[in-house]
Parts: sequence; structure tokens; C-alpha cells
Amino acid sequence: MLNISRTIIAGNLTKNPEVLNINETTVCKCTVAVNTKTGDDTKRTDFIDVEIWGKRGEAFAKFHSKGTSCYIEGTLRVNTWEDKDTGKKRSKMSVHATNWEFNQSKKASSTSAVNDNEHAVLKIMADAKSLKEIRAAASEILGGTSTEVKSTDVEHTPFN
Repeated sequence: MLNISRTIIAGNLTKNPEVLNINETTVCKCTVAVNTKTGDDTKRTDFIDVEIWGKRGEAFAKFHSKGTSCYIEGTLRVNTWEDKDTGKKRSKMSVHATNWEFNQSKKASSTSAVNDNEHAVLKIMADAKSLKEIRAAASEILGGTSTEVKSTDVEHTPFN
């Protein structure tokens, strides 16, 4: 029997991401507003809660703020708890992000302080598992100039 939980959302952050430390692990929490059209051409906005754990969450929070467009991949999670006041069971669905990407339009990107190469390098840094991976990927993006990429250039690299 096949079981799949895969979610992809693209939208805008409703507020600045919140970074918390839970049991010595970092989690970034945010809400993404996703606009869709219904069959009768009316617009509908869904507000989707997202959690991004570890270094990926730290990197996401560093480069995103209220109103920023973002693209997130992950799985659906249902959190359940008991309400302290009523004693009733409560639940909330959210996306547990496994990947994120910058999602700006060309117009927004041209006015941004971060150029396309920097976006690519930042994405690599968020996904990388070693300094060697970062150097190789940066070298490819920068046109084979791997000798110019030093460990000091990536000292804030988010590793998982």
C-alpha cells in the first residue's frame, strides 16, 4: 500500500519568522498566505502554518521577513494536545518543511540587494552537508574559481 505525504506551497509570509529553541534544537515557525482562484474566479487565501527545523530554519529566518515570497516543500503534520482550560483534545495541521527556495519575481529580484548568484550560493549553503559540497557548488556557479572560495567565506554555513 502506497503512503505519501508531500506538500508544496508558494506564497507570502504574513509576519516575520519566529525562531525558537526547543530541547536544544532550533525551529523556525511562520505562516504563509497562499492565494488561489476558485472555479467562479473569486480569490481565496489560505493561511498555512509552517515549521522549519534545524539549520535550514535558521537560514530561512535570516533571509525572509513579513511579505517575502517563498517556496516551501514538506510534509503535513498534525499536532494534538489537550486544552488546559477546557480539557478537550485539540489539533492543528501544519507543514513540516524539508526544503525551501527563494521565490521572488524578476522585478523584485532586480531591486534586491541579493543577486542571482548569491541566491544560488545561499540555497546551496542551506542544503549543504559539508564545506567540500559548498566549495564545489560555489565553484560551479562562479565559473570554476574554487580557489577563491575560502572557509572564511562560508563560516556561517548552516549544516544539518
